[in-house]
Amino acid sequence: MSEIDRTAETLDELPAAGVQVIALKNPVTVNGTTYTEIRLDFDSLTGADMEAIENILVAEGSITPQLKEFSKAYLMQVAARAARVNINDIRAFPINVVTQLTLRAQAFLMNAD
Repeated sequence: MSEIDRTAETLDELPAAGVQVIALKNPVTVNGTTYTEIRLDFDSLTGADMEAIENILVAEGSITPQLKEFSKAYLMQVAARAARVNINDIRAFPINVVTQLTLRAQAFLMNAD
C-alpha cells in the first residue's frame, strides 16, 4: 500500500469537525455490534430531538421537564441520538462509559466544554 493510500485511509477515519470521539478502553459488544469508540455529533441535534426525547421520558414517567439537563435518563437519550446508537445499546454499556457519555452531553447542553 502506498503512502497516499494510507493517508486517504486515515483521513476517512477522522471525525468531522465538532464530533467528539470517546475511545473505549475495552471493546463493548451489544446486540452483535462491537464498539471500540463512540462518536458524538451533538451539533447535528435540533430542537425537534430535544422535544422528542422529552416526550419519550415524560411518557415513561422518567423525568421532570424542568430538570432534564441534570437527568441521567435524558442525557443518555441525548448521547444516543448524537452517536446515532439505539438507547438500549447505551443502557447496556458499562457504567463508566455511560458516565462519560452523559457528562459530555451535559457539558454540551450547558456550553461548559
